[in-house]
Amino acid sequence: MKFKNYFGFLFFLVLFSLILTFNVSALGITPSKEVIIFSSGLEGTYSYMVQNTGKNKVAVDLYIRGDLKDYFELSEKSLILNSGEKKTFSMKMKLPQTIEKPGLHQQRIGALESMSNMDVEGGVGVGSRVGVESIFDVRVPFPGKYAELKIKTVDVALGEPVKFYVTALNYGLDKLNEVTIKINIYNSENKKVQELTSEKFSLEQSGSKEVLLQLDTKDINAGIYTAKVAVEYDGGGKVEDSIGFKVGELVAKVKKVNYEKITKDSVAKLNIELESQWNSKIENAYLQLDVYSGSGEKIGTQKSESFILNPWTTTTINMLWDTSGVAPGTYDAKLILNYAGKASEYPFKIKIGSGSTIIWIIAGLAVAVLLYFILRKKKER
Repeated sequence: MKFKNYFGFLFFLVLFSLILTFNVSALGITPSKEVIIFSSGLEGTYSYMVQNTGKNKVAVDLYIRGDLKDYFELSEKSLILNSGEKKTFSMKMKLPQTIEKPGLHQQRIGALESMSNMDVEGGVGVGSRVGVESIFDVRVPFPGKYAELKIKTVDVALGEPVKFYVTALNYGLDKLNEVTIKINIYNSENKKVQELTSEKFSLEQSGSKEVLLQLDTKDINAGIYTAKVAVEYDGGGKVEDSIGFKVGELVAKVKKVNYEKITKDSVAKLNIELESQWNSKIENAYLQLDVYSGSGEKIGTQKSESFILNPWTTTTINMLWDTSGVAPGTYDAKLILNYAGKASEYPFKIKIGSGSTIIWIIAGLAVAVLLYFILRKKKER
């Protein structure tokens, strides 16, 4: 009875999933984002386009939400779109004379699949409602002098310059007459290794400027770094941010080798942890395992399949080694990681047990099982 109930529940889930996927809707809206700077009583009209990229005709409700929504008006409240059809609507804006809170005021203009779709040809009225939104930002300037910054950079190879693109933005009411960008570079031990400084420049109200500063990596080591960025401006103003970056070197190595107990005449499994310090993929890398006797004679060797090392990642590779013919004992071993015409070595010890303990355990279990059945048979008699 329980099995029948379980089967019925699974059948219901499959049927419900099919119903949900029967009426697939998808919407798009453009533009995806608008940004304006507030001014007293500012007016404007903005156009939007909604597209039905689904397979069925769909009705959508249009809306606007946000703390300034009362100062916006949409030309349409709803639209009906055939499959692949695009339609436009407009939004009128009339901002108030003042907005008390400075900063960013984000509004969202959206198109949401209507509940009335059950009455639209092709609709089934089942499933979640599909929606899409466009962002409309109103930035209210701060009183006096006020700035913000944006920074971007990418990882590089050792010897290549690190390019920092820093954008200073004047979000205050007053002009910034003397703006300077400073970048302090710190290594992974939080030790300052270099400082970069831009020339002075000015920014009008609502103005912005992108400045390129470059770090020469010829005199630093490969590794992970942090750039602490500051935009300083007249009046004692200062805004700060930070970003991490990596300076890579074509180096890969074995970090660690783990394995469970290895016994004679078995296939050992080694879990090998590898690390790449390069900015790009390293293809066709492979491992070689060499095992040596106490006299230094090579008694075993094994090569892995080739693999890819992804940039700045740690990868675990599993490697098998057949211990047939190797006597129990502790041996010197060496893993050689071959990559991009280079090789790095990792020496370690590998221990091979006799396996007798396991054999006795198996034998003991076999005897116990046999005794159990003998005693049971006697009781039945």
